[in-house]
Amino acid sequence: MNKQAVPLNSLTGVTDGGHIIYLFEDFDRYVDNAVSYILTGIDQGHHILLIEEADTYLDIYNKLNDVISGDQLQYLHYANNVDYYGSRGDFSFQHILTHFHQVMGMVQENNMSIRTWANVMTWGEHSEDKIQGNLINYERQTCGVVREYGMVSVCAYNASAISSSLQLKMMREHEYIMTDVEFVKSPL
Repeated sequence: MNKQAVPLNSLTGVTDGGHIIYLFEDFDRYVDNAVSYILTGIDQGHHILLIEEADTYLDIYNKLNDVISGDQLQYLHYANNVDYYGSRGDFSFQHILTHFHQVMGMVQENNMSIRTWANVMTWGEHSEDKIQGNLINYERQTCGVVREYGMVSVCAYNASAISSSLQLKMMREHEYIMTDVEFVKSPL
């Protein structure tokens, strides 16, 4: 990893589920932070669902492949973010939850710990105004599932691609806020 990743060891204290919004600005740091998060999870015996664009997934996978064994990589599960969330901007919670169970069903059935890292920005050409209500509702419902399953879940958004107004609304729906260089409990 080229740049210093956010020290995510403070996540070890997040034991009963943590819903994190990650507002990133630097793609390289984003990849490094994803790798750090995944490595920390694997070290703790967690399975990780990485919901990401295919090219970014390959960047992350290649960095992981350089530092961990094939056996450890079996803890990493992948879903393409557009397939997972859809591209219409409706963020249908039932559709997304069904997809989650399809990908992680065996892990859940065996009561194994799960973490997620998700690039949520899949609404394509739809305007932020059009998707905002659906997105906020989805994030609110996700917070309940994260608590129910005791998961740690990172929802990543490109900070330069969404308005400060939407960023603020998203911060209200997450217990923790992360940037390229910080990780804090949300004051909102």
